[in-house]
Amino acid sequence: MLAEQNPQVEKAVVRLMELSADEKTRLVYESRHKMEWDNWARERAAMQEGVQKGILETARKMKMDNIPLDIIRKYTDLPAATIRAL
Repeated sequence: MLAEQNPQVEKAVVRLMELSADEKTRLVYESRHKMEWDNWARERAAMQEGVQKGILETARKMKMDNIPLDIIRKYTDLPAATIRAL
């Protein structure tokens, strides 16, 4: 086992066992973990939304410059109907 080969890992495993044995501490840990996960998910969604807005804006500018639809599709991966609607 890895813990037996590395004293630091063994210390961490022992501490983890101590913490998980205490229900209150475990609940606090799980609550904190959920909060961190939720924050990460919100940040990721916001980044994805920003990227999508940037792609749409780029496609809109390309369309205004009379770049052919197939070229805009190639570089933005947007459906033709979305580009036409811009």
